[in-house]
Amino acid sequence: PRFVEWMRPGATPDLKKRYGWIHRTLAQGETLRLRVGNNFDVASFGGYKHLVLTELRTFGGRNDGLGCALLGGGLFSVSL
Repeated sequence: PRFVEWMRPGATPDLKKRYGWIHRTLAQGETLRLRVGNNFDVASFGGYKHLVLTELRTFGGRNDGLGCALLGGGLFSVSL
């Protein structure tokens, strides 16, 4: 699954690809240990890498506003 996700082309120049999930509830203040390997050099084209930890919601993003707006717009379009 990871290779398939990374081979999909990005829709914008700022690329964000999901690498994995944590399948349990984390306690506040809990320490996570991560091992990160640099297997692909991005300095040759001025790129950079970040590690972002975030939560997913019902519609997949950090907040449900956009998902609700798209769902509402789709329902409105179908009702016409």
